[in-house]
Amino acid sequence: ASPPAIAKGFNSPSQMLGGSTTLTFTIHNPNANVALTAIGFTDTLPAGMVVATPSGAANTCGGATSANAGAASVSLSGGALAAGASCAVSVNVTSTTAGVKENNVLVTSEVGPGNTSTATLTVIGPPAISKAFGAASIPLDGVTTLSFTIQNTNGTASLTGIGFIDTLPAGLAIPQPNGQSGTCGGGAITAAAGGNTVTLSGATLAQSASCTFSVNVMGVSPEIKDNTTGNVTSNEEGTGGTASASLTVLVRPPIPTLSG
Repeated sequence: ASPPAIAKGFNSPSQMLGGSTTLTFTIHNPNANVALTAIGFTDTLPAGMVVATPSGAANTCGGATSANAGAASVSLSGGALAAGASCAVSVNVTSTTAGVKENNVLVTSEVGPGNTSTATLTVIGPPAISKAFGAASIPLDGVTTLSFTIQNTNGTASLTGIGFIDTLPAGLAIPQPNGQSGTCGGGAITAAAGGNTVTLSGATLAQSASCTFSVNVMGVSPEIKDNTTGNVTSNEEGTGGTASASLTVLVRPPIPTLSG
């Protein structure tokens, strides 16, 4: 008798970091007149991938499956197939790290090992954002730059529709002219003079690429100005992180008066 054949696949070629997808193992008995028993496999998931919560485990192969939420492996033991029949084991998986996840599995039975099947999933992480003022402090009504850097941290996937909104804290404003410099992946940058928001929308970054742009800001009231952006987002991976920076706007020293 011939051993069983196994094929495996993820239900989508890519997945958002922290999202879940279904991993399905399909087993076939190629023998026209011989049933197979003791069918089994153990699949050690690639680094950074575990069984999701809930696991959504399903089995039509008989026997026992092990697919516990949070586990780093999926297994079947004691399965059985009639001649020419097929069955499937499926489970939801999630990834805690981005990158290409290649997964191999070997099927066995009482007549010996069958084939090895491979499946690949690309896990896409969100863009990263950082920001910095051009100076640690400025005088009241003084001007400095505010720079934003966006990075695609994925080494194998482009990101599209990248954007964020940064609302300046009270006491900072965008002067006229706004001093905008640099571009970002063909996206639209908005920083209206006299306003207090800087936005980016519709940017595209190739794998591992980054972009930087800056605008001028003016201090219109004294004290420390702590500024945190909204979350950076993209079409492929929903919500990324934020970026923070601080600027001190100094009170003007008093103008000395002459006496005598």
